[in-house]
Amino acid sequence: IRPVPFRSWFVIEVKSDKQALYNISVYDLVGNRVAKRMVNIASGTNTIWFDHEVENLASGYYFVEVTGPAFTQRNKILKQ
Repeated sequence: IRPVPFRSWFVIEVKSDKQALYNISVYDLVGNRVAKRMVNIASGTNTIWFDHEVENLASGYYFVEVTGPAFTQRNKILKQ
């Protein structure tokens, strides 16, 4: 995920062995989902931009969760 910290947008790179649907969600520290996107990921490296979904969020820490067919990954990010 870059840039860190982010202001009005961030980018996630997702690598996949095969085409699949992935859910990407952003949660605040209390656990409320504040943004969500379902993405059809192609085989290889994919770049997903989050902009209008997160530009109006308050400054602070958030968790980004990427869920694919065989895994879930969660990262902590900071919005300025």
